[in-house]
Amino acid sequence: MKIEFDIKPYQACMDVKVSYEKEEIHQDYFYLNRDFVINRCFADDAEYDITKETELVALENWGYEVNKYMLPKSFENIVIEYTGYLTGKTGSCPYVREIISPEFVFIRWETFCYPIFFNENVTLQQFLQTRLNIDVTVIMPDEFIAVSCAPETASYVENGVKIQKFFSDRNDTSVAVAKYTIKKLSIGTFYLLSEINNTELETKMTMTHNFMNEHFGVRNINSRVNYAAIPNKFGSFATYITVFIDEVALETIKTMNHIIHEFIHLGWNVKADEETQGIRFFDEAFTSYFEMRVMEYLLKDNCRYNDQAVTGRYDLQEKIDAYKNQITGDYDRNIPIADFGKHRYGDLSYTIGAICLYKLSEFVGIDVFDEATRIFLQKYKDTPVNIETFCNEYTKLCGKPELEQFFKDWIYTATGPKSFIESYL
Repeated sequence: MKIEFDIKPYQACMDVKVSYEKEEIHQDYFYLNRDFVINRCFADDAEYDITKETELVALENWGYEVNKYMLPKSFENIVIEYTGYLTGKTGSCPYVREIISPEFVFIRWETFCYPIFFNENVTLQQFLQTRLNIDVTVIMPDEFIAVSCAPETASYVENGVKIQKFFSDRNDTSVAVAKYTIKKLSIGTFYLLSEINNTELETKMTMTHNFMNEHFGVRNINSRVNYAAIPNKFGSFATYITVFIDEVALETIKTMNHIIHEFIHLGWNVKADEETQGIRFFDEAFTSYFEMRVMEYLLKDNCRYNDQAVTGRYDLQEKIDAYKNQITGDYDRNIPIADFGKHRYGDLSYTIGAICLYKLSEFVGIDVFDEATRIFLQKYKDTPVNIETFCNEYTKLCGKPELEQFFKDWIYTATGPKSFIESYL
């Protein structure tokens, strides 16, 4: 697959050209962002009108509306040219925001900003894990810089425009484009939208790394990781090579929890099996809990919770308030943690999932919890894990048969979360 993004930030749009070989396509239709306009489609160099059979569909289990386009029945290669508009209002996940503007451009697969070829027989998770060689070219005005979650292969200026090339072997390619200022620190390269306190950032991130290494296992985070600032509330996330982070996280120590959260993702998550991943417990619940622990450590002199007998309480009230807001919205408050993924993409794990781990650490004792977690994270670093394995491992590692009832209340039913939250209502 080859894809060329010709970014026109001052016109708030981009022209895109994508090429597929037949062996890269496994069904005769694709999905594309509903706000994008197909200009031309070529099948084996002959122009083909794919706009005749266009249907607006809502993706099952997502509710996200995209355009569905039918392809020719026979071809060896397909080239699709289209114009894309991203206003910051479309994205298949609640936390996703993308935009094309004179100040900032953010394109992510969640907008379906390039043809998506997964069908009813392939889950989105399977699609994302499918290996597909993608050559990405980003063309933009010379004053802009592109940062991707894929490795850069070339960068040059030609005829007054900047061209950067990237290579990805995954479908979930994302790119941020802005008039970045570049700062190189020992912990990585930062692409900034505004000035930061370099010394404080480096000191606090080093302290974070040391804390996580001491409590949950040593991880050598690559110092060549890129950190690209994005506007607040556009959806921070981490990959092995790039962290896209809300710019507010770089302003003060009290807002650094955003970058700390994404930094933790780089090293201290286990691998969940495909079905379990939708719960988001093993990445987001664990990381949100770790974030609470780290922030308490960094702010220990000014922490609102100064109870030496119980640690990990920093930001607990915010987690409680956020969960209370969630269950008064679309969520059923009686959804067990083990069933999050059946109802939605598991963003409850950021709140009640983290609270569950906090209650677990309180129940078994913080030292026992840390040791069990260190062993668990190492054992399942590269081996897919599920909820049942998690419960069995912690019951054994903590040496507490009583955890069987704890997990029944907190994981397999909503009894624990319900009674806990009701005490705060």
